[in-house]
Amino acid sequence: MADYMGGEYINSVLGGILDGVNKYNARLIPSKEKSLDCVSYWRAGNISAADEFFQVLWQVNVYSGSQATAEDNAQTVKDAFNRTSMTVGDYTYFSIVDILPVIPPGSDQDSFTVPVQILIRRR
Repeated sequence: MADYMGGEYINSVLGGILDGVNKYNARLIPSKEKSLDCVSYWRAGNISAADEFFQVLWQVNVYSGSQATAEDNAQTVKDAFNRTSMTVGDYTYFSIVDILPVIPPGSDQDSFTVPVQILIRRR
């Protein structure tokens, strides 16, 4: 994942939060994942790369067996990213976060999902 697209920034922040929760840089969780508590993340939007301005949207899906835990973990992601400035590699990133409504499980084997959108900007 090239850091010029914000991937290294996402990895750096997610790596420091939600201890014990598996994190996957993929839209779908691998079938080997048996825990209902995990996180998946990926670049979800187009890259806006003007000469002096960069912006890209990332999606982080927070999964859990309970709605309260899913919402708490989504809040932890929001708190770690929202209006946070961090230098990773050669770039300084700034992000704004939206937490979207909870998606309830489709079956007893499914989990609650809370989508979190992270708009990353860089100058």
